[in-house]
Amino acid sequence: MQRIVLQWPGKNRGARLTSAGDLRANCVPDALLDGAIPDYDSFLEQRRALMALKIKTWFHAL
Repeated sequence: MQRIVLQWPGKNRGARLTSAGDLRANCVPDALLDGAIPDYDSFLEQRRALMALKIKTWFHAL
């Protein structure tokens, strides 16, 4: 698996997503693991769906 590192501007601000579990926990589409970088709109659509599922699951657990 490739190591994916997302870095935000600023001193010591960064998130290291190094496993498929890290990506799933942060609702990042699995397609990024394959090295496929979708266009940004497609990425956002996929991430929105993952976030909605995560929120729905959390809400039903209340």
